[in-house]
Amino acid sequence: MRADHGSIGLLLTTFVIGTDDFVIAGTLPAVSADLEVSEGTAGQLVTVFSIT
Repeated sequence: MRADHGSIGLLLTTFVIGTDDFVIAGTLPAVSADLEVSEGTAGQLVTVFSIT
């Protein structure tokens, strides 16, 4: 069975959006240190980023 271009595009878009949140969450200690805020506050920033 052959997938059409729309399905492939949707698959790649979903992968990129899903991976993006995990990459940011993995660097949370570095983000909080750079912004000079607690990790909890930096976590809220990641949440807001994920929603928007």
